[in-house]
Amino acid sequence: MGRAFRLMVWTVIASTIMLLITPIFAQEEAPVCPADLNLNLPIHGVVLEQTATRAELDFTVCNGSEFPTELEFVTSGTPEGWAVAVRPNFGPYDITNITLAAGGSNEYRLRITPPAGDIAASDFTIQFQLVSSTGNVLIEESVSVKKDAGAEAEAGDIAISSTFPVLRGPSSNPFEFEVTVRNNTPGDVSVDLAGQAFNPTGVTPLPWDVIFTPAFGEQKLIASLSLTPNGSQRVKVTVRPALLAAADSYPILVTASNDDYQADIVLETTLTGSFELFLTTPDNRLNVEATRGKPATTKVLLVNAGTADLRDVRFSANTPANWTVTFSPEVTDLNRAQQIDPNVTITPPSDAVPGDYIITIRAQTPDTTDTVDLRVTVEESSIWQWFGIALVVIVVGGMLGVFVRLGRR
Repeated sequence: MGRAFRLMVWTVIASTIMLLITPIFAQEEAPVCPADLNLNLPIHGVVLEQTATRAELDFTVCNGSEFPTELEFVTSGTPEGWAVAVRPNFGPYDITNITLAAGGSNEYRLRITPPAGDIAASDFTIQFQLVSSTGNVLIEESVSVKKDAGAEAEAGDIAISSTFPVLRGPSSNPFEFEVTVRNNTPGDVSVDLAGQAFNPTGVTPLPWDVIFTPAFGEQKLIASLSLTPNGSQRVKVTVRPALLAAADSYPILVTASNDDYQADIVLETTLTGSFELFLTTPDNRLNVEATRGKPATTKVLLVNAGTADLRDVRFSANTPANWTVTFSPEVTDLNRAQQIDPNVTITPPSDAVPGDYIITIRAQTPDTTDTVDLRVTVEESSIWQWFGIALVVIVVGGMLGVFVRLGRR
């Protein structure tokens, strides 16, 4: 009993001590950002080997203030041909400005790149500054860079080519190019593949699909290539244009690149466009009233609904026997997205039986056609209607006269 009681007492005391000292250790932890704005750049000097293609120095920027801070990264003191840029830990782009949230901390890399193929010795100091949105220098650090002279390096590069760089066809079909990427350097090279379609002037990017697959074997999507020294690989480039893209020639920029090399090729898709007509009426009414022996005029609406201009559009009609249908105009041209509403004159024969008739109106070109059916209601001439009414009146009047005379007898 006594041992159990003492064990329980010691357990309570130990737990109390742990509860008391835990806040002390927590308070001794260093704050995330010890100053309002802090730049932690541990390395302040580098020596590059002659074969080195770059140096990357990791650094951290943290904002210990209560407000977001806008910063610009500025470097100076770099000799001609050298490049200094701030890069993210992951991502193929440079960073010039950031907005750091209150209490926020981000990691970046200061990339120092010597001139390609330069064998001269270098010794200089880079001034790396954090500048506010108002132009004030908030923090400045110095990094010394040295590079020894070296021997002439063996020349080399990568290249990209295509046997058939221009393809022609309608926008509804994908375009499949084949390109060859060659490594002309003495070492192994890995390159990333990228493709971008542009408008006919080559200025505005277009949201077309540009994908890469092996020229042979399994047809899986690829984004990069590994090339042996003086080796090459063939790649299939598939371009899918927008379905309603206008008939024209569109450049496709294909790039194979890494941090040291880049090769480009401009492919070209020539779209012949799609041919489509749409024929209806301006008010979507498909019935026409006509009097036999007399012309009745209506309108149809013709729209070029394709992506190519249409030439020599002709009108025709399927009618009952002895009917006449004329168009104004009879032949026309329609540019892309253009529409017209030509007149249609329908003349039933003078002996047509009153009732409903179907006439099929057709618009056609050598590439496409469309039709619309009109229901034509034929009525008697108003003269004959009045003649019939007069005849009925005469007959009825005569019969009334006979009844009256017979009644008197």
